Amino acid sequence: MEFNEVGKIAQTHGLKGELKILSDSDFIEERFKEGNTLYIKEKDSYKEIVVKTHRSMHGYELVSFVGYDKIDDTLSLLGKTIYGERDKKLLKNNGHFYTEYIGLNVRQFNKIVGKVKEIVYLPHCDYLVVVNEKGLEKLVPIREEFIECVLDDEKEIVIVDMEGLLYD
Repeated sequence: MEFNEVGKIAQTHGLKGELKILSDSDFIEERFKEGNTLYIKEKDSYKEIVVKTHRSMHGYELVSFVGYDKIDDTLSLLGKTIYGERDKKLLKNNGHFYTEYIGLNVRQFNKIVGKVKEIVYLPHCDYLVVVNEKGLEKLVPIREEFIECVLDDEKEIVIVDMEGLLYD
């Protein structure tokens, strides 16, 4: 089973076991649906936790989990990362999870111009960090206007031919 990061537990909220989660998931409603199973990584394994309640407030997801009914029960979870099962059914039109982009070659003007190093999540848009052979890093917005396609067989992302977007 493969997992995707869903969010990070930031702090407690109230006395009844509710937690503030900073989530970068595109599937908030699906991931935090009541009764859904999420996971917390502990050493080499993943511990299951089941969503009891969920609501959104001020940029956070307020979530409580089955078996964590008081603030004292939740203190061991603070700072932990929450994971969900990688489920391709959540994606539209043969889409990809962002984590699948890391390590792919980037093609522009019919030549390989770099490799995706990481993904940067910013409030207004998410970006690919593309590194060329000289070690220079450039950001490419993860938007249809900039990414033509992802070639799974070739392990490449094709970027729009636009002067100055990447490297000269």
